[in-house]
Amino acid sequence: MFGIMIRTLCFLLALLPLYSAFAQEEDTPRRINQAVFNKIEYHFNQQETDSIYALGSSKFKQSLSLQAFQTVMSQQLYPLGQIQSAELKTFEKGTGTYKLNFISTPLQLVLGLDSLNKIDVFLFQPYAGDPVPEKNAAVESSNAAASK
Repeated sequence: MFGIMIRTLCFLLALLPLYSAFAQEEDTPRRINQAVFNKIEYHFNQQETDSIYALGSSKFKQSLSLQAFQTVMSQQLYPLGQIQSAELKTFEKGTGTYKLNFISTPLQLVLGLDSLNKIDVFLFQPYAGDPVPEKNAAVESSNAAASK
């Protein structure tokens, strides 16, 4: 009896690294997105526009020149001040949505990466707000004490 328990325990312990590997594979795209965001946040707060632009994919750079990117950053985003805090709100289909808290107003950044982990989607928007939790509807009870 004791021998069976030891064999079962050894078998389960042998499976543990496999489970851990699968869990890490699912988490990797989110972590990579977060790591790229951390670089963006650092360079944003230092107002290093060229460094942020350098993180872009070739598709991103074809759709937006460095000069146009510098104009948007210096005229619309840097005047908001430094990013005070940031939080990943959602991560779906390889795209992260981050809540950015500035002194004056919150914004959200939609950040998507290409297969080389370069910026493919870089979109600042007004913060959409936190999702409102669903309210549970009242359920009728047949309990006489509960209905009085």
